[in-house]
Amino acid sequence: MNWIKHFNARTKPLLVSPDDYRVLLCDGHGSHISAAFISYSIQNRIDVILLPPHFSHLLQPLDVGVLRPLKSATALRQSRLFRSGIRRVEKIE
Repeated sequence: MNWIKHFNARTKPLLVSPDDYRVLLCDGHGSHISAAFISYSIQNRIDVILLPPHFSHLLQPLDVGVLRPLKSATALRQSRLFRSGIRRVEKIE
C-alpha cells in the first residue's frame, strides 16, 4: 500500500484534468495485489493492468517498448562520436 500511495502522490500532480486516469502495469503475482490495493486504485483513478503471474519476464513491456529503442538510439549516437575521435562522454552530455 505504501508503494501505490507513493505512485499516486508522484503522478497525480501531473494530470491535466482531475478526471484523467493513470495506467499502472503490475506483475499479477498474488502477493503484489490485494483488495485494499485495488480499492485504492479505483478511488484514485488508477487503471491497473496485471501481467500474468510469473510471466512478466517474457513480456517485459518497459524493456521492449521504452528501454530497447532508447538503448539503440544511444548506441548509434555513441558510435558516431567514437568514429569522430571522441572517446569520453560525460553523464550530463
